[in-house]
Amino acid sequence: MMSDSPLSYSGYVCAPYLHNHTSLELKDSLIDSSNIEKLFFVTGTFSSDSKPYFSTSANHYLLGKFNDHTIMEKDLSKFPQDILLLFLIFMKIFLKEKF
Repeated sequence: MMSDSPLSYSGYVCAPYLHNHTSLELKDSLIDSSNIEKLFFVTGTFSSDSKPYFSTSANHYLLGKFNDHTIMEKDLSKFPQDILLLFLIFMKIFLKEKF
């Protein structure tokens, strides 16, 4: 029998770190979250071809591995930013039922 509860998926979030108040609050929230398994500060450098997507050639990001995408979506919605946020979800396509 399948469960009626919604499925949760793990994945990664790559949020811009803009060195402003909102970014600092987001960082603190991710550090304190029990949904975040690992958190890293990363720098990405992009070619000029990516200008439509990334406004500058070098950007700082917070990269976090999360356990439940629904919690992560709610947490991120509290910190809106004008720069692209990458949100990668890993779905289990085949689920084995326990009998």
